Amino acid sequence: MELKCVTFSRKIIGIELESEYIGFFMQLVLLSRFADIELTKNNIIEKLKMDKKTYEKYIIELKLKDLIDIHNDKLILKGKEYILETDFKYQRIPSTAELTPKFIPNLIIKHK
Repeated sequence: MELKCVTFSRKIIGIELESEYIGFFMQLVLLSRFADIELTKNNIIEKLKMDKKTYEKYIIELKLKDLIDIHNDKLILKGKEYILETDFKYQRIPSTAELTPKFIPNLIIKHK
């Protein structure tokens, strides 16, 4: 089971944003939950290995859609309606038999 995961609501695809901006928002959510850093410009750029110009472009778009806010140089994530509680009861560890590929012959030759 993947313990460090976030489940997003399907409402997130209804946001009128290019997928790259939604992906950036998702990365910010993951960083906020699991990276153990403050969401500052320098920390985000370092962790995501992106340049400052791209960061600024993404931040502007997310701010216009009211998905983030900035207070004292720290990012504050909004859009809690797009993040669900992860329900682990539907995750299970597959058995070895399920993971092993099965050999199915293409044809069978019969001998007399």
